[in-house]
Formats: sequence, structure tokens, C-alpha cells
Amino acid sequence: MTATPSLILMLREMIDEVIPEGGTDKETHFSDDFLTQVLTESSSLEEAAAKLWELKAAKAFSERGGIEETRAGDESIKYVSLAEYRDHCYQMADHYKRMTKGYGTKLFSIDLPEIGLKEVDS
Repeated sequence: MTATPSLILMLREMIDEVIPEGGTDKETHFSDDFLTQVLTESSSLEEAAAKLWELKAAKAFSERGGIEETRAGDESIKYVSLAEYRDHCYQMADHYKRMTKGYGTKLFSIDLPEIGLKEVDS
């Protein structure tokens, strides 16, 4: 698929990776160049989104170094558990996979014949 700026913007929305106002793509998990590559290798926007959600799930632990809570002075930040975040990412990946064309279809359907043993009279 051919990546365009509008498709990259839509893909960012689908994977919850919107560039902050006044910011750049460097402030997100995925650069525009990487999104362009994923879109180019995908057959649909939904397929690209599914791939990226799976990548987010795979990176969940390393992004925070396993930290679920951090404290600095009087300020404390508690994140959603890594397992919950990972599961959410996989659920989103599955959601977009189901939207891809041909998901769950079969190219061929073959009914196998019943095979039985025939008794032979001696």
C-alpha cells in the first residue's frame, strides 16, 4: 500500500500515537519513516494497525523497564499494570486483524470422505 501523509495521520490515530501539539514524530513510539515502511509492507490500513499494536505489546516491558509505579519526592505516578497494557495492545491488534479483508476466510473448503473398514467374508 502506498503511504501518504493522510494515511500516516489516520494510522497514528488508530494506534493511539498522536504527535503532541507543537511536537514531532520523535515524541511518539514510531517515527513517520517507520510508519511509512509498515504501511508499504501492509495490504491495508487495518493490517498495519494490527502489526503496530503487536509491536507495542512486545515493547511494553522494555519501555518502562518493568516499572509500574514511580515516586519523586511527594509526587507518585502509578501506571496501569504491564500485563493489562500488554493485553490491551493484543486486543487492539486482534480488533484490527478482524477488520482486514479476508480475515477468517478459507480459500478452499474440502469435505473429507468418510473412510470405513469393510468386513470381508472369508
